[in-house]
Amino acid sequence: MRGIGAYDTERIFDGRVFKLREHLERLWRSLAYIRVEPPLPMDELEDISHEVARRNVEIVDDDIWVSQRISAGTPVEQGGSGKPTVIVESLPLPFAYRAPFYRDGVKVVTPTVRRTPPWSLSPQVKSIDLLNIWVADHEVYDLDPRAWPVFMCFAKSR
Repeated sequence: MRGIGAYDTERIFDGRVFKLREHLERLWRSLAYIRVEPPLPMDELEDISHEVARRNVEIVDDDIWVSQRISAGTPVEQGGSGKPTVIVESLPLPFAYRAPFYRDGVKVVTPTVRRTPPWSLSPQVKSIDLLNIWVADHEVYDLDPRAWPVFMCFAKSR
């Protein structure tokens, strides 16, 4: 509801999720950092992720990602349960869309929007709050729909 959550994403190779356990361990560290209690055991999320991957590999073949997203959920005072929400999703890799970038190169643009500085929030956390990236993407796409944003980081003042 408020962009409070964490995620991780893995690639599928030969029908298998690449380093799923290591990614889930990182997800658990991100959740601990943002103080969201995982609503299910890691082993259960691992099983669910394998099942989502298996079903999607049958449909799309091998070129997919599988992602786990865990949000803080909707607070009780907002009519929710107050419990975290879990989503496991799978999407095809955007190879066709990105192929021209590999073949022809890519134009990059520096947007006015900056990344969250590392002294503000840990850069090791994979947060679902990507609003600054969304705004920067659209700023750049308005200039050139095929360009990619290259973010500037803040220099820490001394």
